[in-house]
Amino acid sequence: MTARKIVITVDSYAPKTNGIQRVTQYQAEGLSTRGYDVVVVTSDVKGAPSEEKINGVTVRRVNAHMWHMWHRGDRKGFQETVVSACADADLVINVSAQSFAAAWLFPVFDMLRCPKMLIMHGMHDFAWKKTDFRSPKAFVMKVVRNIRWSEFYHRNLPSLRKYNLVTHLHGQDGSFRWFEGKGIGQNRVVMNAAQDGFFADEVAFDEKRGLISVGTYCAGKNQKMILKAYYRSGIDSPLALIGPSKNAYFHKLVRFNQKLQRKYGIRDVSILAGLPRAETISRIKSAAVYVCSSRQEFFPVSVVEAMAAGTVWISTNVGVVKHLPGGVVVNGVKEMAERFEELSRCLNDRLILAEEGRAYASKNLSEGVAVDVLCRCVNETCEKRKGSA
Repeated sequence: MTARKIVITVDSYAPKTNGIQRVTQYQAEGLSTRGYDVVVVTSDVKGAPSEEKINGVTVRRVNAHMWHMWHRGDRKGFQETVVSACADADLVINVSAQSFAAAWLFPVFDMLRCPKMLIMHGMHDFAWKKTDFRSPKAFVMKVVRNIRWSEFYHRNLPSLRKYNLVTHLHGQDGSFRWFEGKGIGQNRVVMNAAQDGFFADEVAFDEKRGLISVGTYCAGKNQKMILKAYYRSGIDSPLALIGPSKNAYFHKLVRFNQKLQRKYGIRDVSILAGLPRAETISRIKSAAVYVCSSRQEFFPVSVVEAMAAGTVWISTNVGVVKHLPGGVVVNGVKEMAERFEELSRCLNDRLILAEEGRAYASKNLSEGVAVDVLCRCVNETCEKRKGSA
């Protein structure tokens, strides 16, 4: 029997690194190891070939990129590449409606004869939040984004209705509710997952363990909030911030930490960049508390990884985190500092939360489980088309 051919379009893939890339890569490679012929069409990368094979997946790169809220590059070339790849495909999967990987295909949907599936990683949140008023710039950007994406979804609603199946990160995710409300496609949940290396066999505590946060150094990840809360809390535990590289925000954090030290006294704070992945995983597994301070997330993979590692998490109230076990949600610096203090004092509370998160992740949030769920969605979509032929 000939292997089913799956074409995946996504705005970023290896050697680029980000959350969507990581999830799409384990999904594509997971499908490949299960016998599917997988082709990924994505944005080009300086120094990378226009086509290559990565862990069994054929990767084709085109001059196409996201620039803030806008799509840039060779639209026609991208469309032609995808249409050609789909000529003998059993299914095309577009990742993220707001990206060029989906939006540029809407005008040529009728040329894609195979069934169509959309993987959503959240969608723009039109609701106003307190953080949208933190500065004039933040307010203006919220207005611009609301206008941009309101027009986008209204204009492309007919195309979105053509998807045979749409997956979302969680049943409480805003995109799930929006698509259900619009009667778009069959909607399913495929949650994010952690690499096998994160999973702990059991939860164990050492009082010397500290706090950790991992993520790109940027205003969106808002690591300044962690530093403020940490110094206000007065706890003795060490704090480590880890990012992929040193950038302007990294240096701002270093200066901000020095300012806080002058005010509160010298504390055990490490602001690190470029650590090997294995060391980062080890640090998360050995930490007492993982901290997510992002201003916007949908289903943060970093929190999933903390759960798998048996590490309690504290997070700002973003995306679906309030529906996840194993940690606590905070609204502001004061609450974060209070939770630091409480979890530092109460070892038993940490133990209970950590075990809840670890058990849930072991059952639901491994890459193997996530790919199995995706396979069922893929087969369901292909079989429905076959049955209606």
